[in-house]
Amino acid sequence: MEYVFSNTRKQIGKKALRLISIALLALGFLSNAYSFNMGTGGGGSGSDSLNNTGPNGNGVLTLPGDIATANKKYPVMIWGPGIGTTPSLYSSITRQFAANGMIVFSQTSSGNGSEMKAALDWLFEQNKNPSSPVYQKIDTSKVGVGGHSLGGMSSFSASADPRVKTAILAAGGSFFPGGRRGLSKPTLLIGGTADFATSAMHGDYQLASGPAFMTVLNGAGHTNVPFQATDMMTSWLRWQLLGETGLRSEFLAANCKYCGQGYDSKSKNW
Repeated sequence: MEYVFSNTRKQIGKKALRLISIALLALGFLSNAYSFNMGTGGGGSGSDSLNNTGPNGNGVLTLPGDIATANKKYPVMIWGPGIGTTPSLYSSITRQFAANGMIVFSQTSSGNGSEMKAALDWLFEQNKNPSSPVYQKIDTSKVGVGGHSLGGMSSFSASADPRVKTAILAAGGSFFPGGRRGLSKPTLLIGGTADFATSAMHGDYQLASGPAFMTVLNGAGHTNVPFQATDMMTSWLRWQLLGETGLRSEFLAANCKYCGQGYDSKSKNW
């Protein structure tokens, strides 16, 4: 399923990308000096990464440590990096996802979701390839997409793919003023009180037709939202893709873990 935008919306999209680029440059996002608060949760079986792979040969495939020996299938998570960055910047996040039992693929983000759909096509073909490390290891019924900033924009669009079951938007989304319709799957939206993208994310949340949970991290800026929320994203995927229903309470219980101090949270359509 693909969206067909009017010329006006295309122009808005181009303006949004320019604004993201300018804002991130001003924040030093594209510099080599990063100072992020990395998530620390995890556990699971460890992880291994394969570089320079994927449909275009420039992606990173991160696998659960037990994939070669375990007699089971794994969910797939596609992760989109922010503008001007590569998957390596997010290795702490993708490795944590993989260590918790997911096959994770990441490559440079386009903003329109086409690279995520191509990644899913490639992975599903690899699932049929006897020489692939993921041969007959993919649970094709359990697919998630997520990303940071521009990667969140890609995830917004890719979430409409019928193969996708859940989405994560970290400091990203449609970037349309007032938000945009299109979120019909269970979606986790994460903003920050110091993040310029948060206002548009509120609009995406309001216009979502499917189940959604949105939280705003106190004090978080655009560049560090996903790193502060790594454990939250991992819990979400364990709930949505691995079927650990007990983790639902971390998001939807009356006194939920991600509703307390430091989080300004809301949910709908559950």
